[in-house]
Amino acid sequence: MKNNFQTISSSVRNIKAVLITCIVLAIVACFGLTISIGAFILFEAIILICCAVMLFTVSKVKWALYFEDNILTITNLANNNQYYFDDLKRSDFIFTQNKSQKERNRGHLKIVASSAVFNDVQSFEEMKAYIDRNFS
Repeated sequence: MKNNFQTISSSVRNIKAVLITCIVLAIVACFGLTISIGAFILFEAIILICCAVMLFTVSKVKWALYFEDNILTITNLANNNQYYFDDLKRSDFIFTQNKSQKERNRGHLKIVASSAVFNDVQSFEEMKAYIDRNFS
């Protein structure tokens, strides 16, 4: 029997970041009123279109994490690109969790020395236990 574990991340944190950015840009675009109402409407329209595209793109980006023994395969569910990590140690994983995530058994995972950051990973405690058991 193979020793494996699978979980998935969420894109909620990235969506929140895009929404906050859009709100700030919309407020800044209000300075277009000092030029004219037409400039204000143009700025707001451009921001609205850009934010809609960013939200559409960001909402699709979720990661599937598949652990098999001490090999980690991550799959971007938006474009199905896969990446393999076969030389990780327990010290390469950084776990963070806030109170609300702890109640829902979710958390953030970062892999040191890579750009891999996974937000709101499901089955967080089980994943931590698996990593503790299989990565030395």
